Amino acid sequence: MEPATQQDSTFGQYVIDEKIAQGGMAEIFLGRATNPHGLERPVVIKRILPHIAASPEFVEMLVQEAKLVVQLSHGNIAQVYDLGRVGEDYFMVMEYVAGKSLSQIARRLRLTNERIPIPIALYIVSEIANGLDYMHNKVDSEGNPLSIVHRDISPQNIIISHSGTVKIIDFGIAKAATQTSTTDSGVVKGKFAYMSPEHAQGESLDFRTDIFSLGVILWELLTNQRLFKGKNNKETINRVKRCRVPSVSGYRDDVPKELEKILKKTMAKNRKNRYGNAHDFLLDLIRALVHHYSNFAPRELEDYLKDLFAEQWEEEKAAAETHASLEALTEIDDHDEATALADPKVLKLRLKELENYEVEEAKHSGPPTPTEEEAPVPVAPLEPPPPSRLAKAWQVLAPILARVGRFLKDHLPPQVLSRWVLAILVILALGYAASLAFHLIEQWTEAPVQTQRPSTPIKVPKPPPPSLPSGQLKITSKPAGARIYLDDRNTGLKTPATLKEVKANRAHQVGLYHDNYRYWERELTLSPKEVHHLQATLKLNYGALHILSEPPGAAVWIGKRKQGVTPLAFEKLKPGALLRIRVTQEGFVDWTRELKVFAGRTQRVRAMLKKPPPPSP
Repeated sequence: MEPATQQDSTFGQYVIDEKIAQGGMAEIFLGRATNPHGLERPVVIKRILPHIAASPEFVEMLVQEAKLVVQLSHGNIAQVYDLGRVGEDYFMVMEYVAGKSLSQIARRLRLTNERIPIPIALYIVSEIANGLDYMHNKVDSEGNPLSIVHRDISPQNIIISHSGTVKIIDFGIAKAATQTSTTDSGVVKGKFAYMSPEHAQGESLDFRTDIFSLGVILWELLTNQRLFKGKNNKETINRVKRCRVPSVSGYRDDVPKELEKILKKTMAKNRKNRYGNAHDFLLDLIRALVHHYSNFAPRELEDYLKDLFAEQWEEEKAAAETHASLEALTEIDDHDEATALADPKVLKLRLKELENYEVEEAKHSGPPTPTEEEAPVPVAPLEPPPPSRLAKAWQVLAPILARVGRFLKDHLPPQVLSRWVLAILVILALGYAASLAFHLIEQWTEAPVQTQRPSTPIKVPKPPPPSLPSGQLKITSKPAGARIYLDDRNTGLKTPATLKEVKANRAHQVGLYHDNYRYWERELTLSPKEVHHLQATLKLNYGALHILSEPPGAAVWIGKRKQGVTPLAFEKLKPGALLRIRVTQEGFVDWTRELKVFAGRTQRVRAMLKKPPPPSP
């Protein structure tokens, strides 16, 4: 951790004590909030890095996040207090939570090869489900549901404090139907290994994606294994899409059948078969906890973590009380857990790029492995030649003749014995001559036996690949500079460009993507040696704006021009335009707002008109 410099020691009313982490988008400080009465409260300050804050789109996303999360106040959710700006620096002020993240706990369990007690795991996950239930059902001051979806429920974003309180953090990618909500899927981001199948497919998301991610966390806690994590991002994504979840009972034998049913329902591949809301999931978890572990008390979580981190728990707890340590929140840029960030329309394409990149990287990561055709033909070690038929016959007859000889010698007189011996010798000689002749004929008719091992391995040359017919594709677009996709793969080229060696006689999908324009695509088939010219005129991806007011019937002004009265809808607004909106009605204070138009988004604003204050007497 780095001490704060003198010039960076304050951010508005907040005092910075030390820098504790830095990621690709922000740096994290530990600081204090002060007031004129001298009271102080420890806080975490997230300062957005300058190159990120320079993006108007990111600033808009940050403002929307702050508007969203400052409305949340729940024991299982880390509070966000403030969003501010000092000069060109944007910063967010969050609740200080000292403790251990769930990812740190999981790593410790794997390191020590311990299994977390089932009631502890159930309690942790039930607390997270409680926070999700509150978040999913949160309404604004007018009673309208915010419909918040966290979309990044993962062990890195769960912290358990030193007092045993479980809290959800990091709402940087949460999505809600706020007063300036969008009807598209917005930003899609999340850790691949904890995504739901619909998230990995780039589909629209609802509450059930958070429930699925929480189910993955519970499965991993119980098994001490990673569920979908593969050797690379491609494998992880494919595992999420297949959604094959082994039974927890295969890893430990103390799991109640009721819990197996809960996990199966939580992580159903089809979201229609999952829990429809976090409340039902929470109730089943509590029922299982009470029914099977009736003596469990929440205090056991703190005691368990104290034992699990025995050598550092008390020291860290004491340090936290002096605001000198915040280890759990330093995981803002966990490189071990890859994330995706893309517009939903292009999410599938960018995931495809990621997969293709890893395939190419694997091809060049080391010496090529010989293919089946290139591999040396194995040569077996030489063995002694098999015995001839003559030798085999002699091996059988020799002991028999010896026994016959001994019998004749013992039972016949010498004169008779000599005649028998002579007869036997003649028979043997004739038999040997016949066997020898037969063996020679057999040798002449058989192929010669290899007697030497080849000095070098025999290689079967790989046949050259057949030359496939191909053509060329010349692409231009208006406007130029659109990224070119061929069969869902980013070619790395921008219009105008020529694609060479495009396979002929097969259908290809050509796509063009340009910021603020609709995704353009066309299917075509090239003939061999054809040079095909493709000209595309891209259409603006207009934004839309719906303006409501309470009470209705108020006049709406855009700039200095009156556009109509509420409710009023604008369906074709140029993306990137900055609108100055003013809503007026006699007897009410004017309502004003600046709003940026985003490509393909329908934004809704509701002007809550207020009566002017009564004149002072």
